[in-house]
Amino acid sequence: MLNKQPDQQLHDELIRRATDLGLDAYPFLPKEGTPYPFMTVAYTQLLPRPTKSYLLGTVIAQVDIWGTIDDRKLVSDWIGKLMQEFSTIREIDGRKWSMDLSSSSEILKDDSTDDMLYHGVLDLKFKFY
Repeated sequence: MLNKQPDQQLHDELIRRATDLGLDAYPFLPKEGTPYPFMTVAYTQLLPRPTKSYLLGTVIAQVDIWGTIDDRKLVSDWIGKLMQEFSTIREIDGRKWSMDLSSSSEILKDDSTDDMLYHGVLDLKFKFY
């Protein structure tokens, strides 16, 4: 029996895999002073397609990588590593998954803090069945 909803399964798996790769990962923005780079799961969106016997559908997730103004290459490298790693997700807790390989990413400059930052954004789309 599945203990978690699909969006929670994916959320937890994204954090686990990033952490396993050596990137600090959080379900929300960490406290001020946390060293860069780090990853957060900004949101998940569940788009279910119920059937008579089980739930299938899509989960959309935004993953953010934060780095200092000197870390643009590092943010870009982490985007590549994470996209590669996330594309290998095939099963979570008995549920089958596949990442849409057209999932996109971008890198933005962010001045919402006292320090200029680079903000990598991964817009991920996964199907589950």
